Amino acid sequence: KHVKAQLKRAYKVLFRSKLNTTQALNVLEKESNISDELLHMISFIKESERGICKE
Repeated sequence: KHVKAQLKRAYKVLFRSKLNTTQALNVLEKESNISDELLHMISFIKESERGICKE
């Protein structure tokens, strides 16, 4: 339940906020008690060579 809520918030921060990807990742990394799934999502986006499509 906690993981699902965390991933939902991450989606909102990444795709619905006015922050760019770097700023959004910084916000997500500062959260306390980050789940393994969210860490995986953050590292996937950071290591992506082509970036992510936000539209």
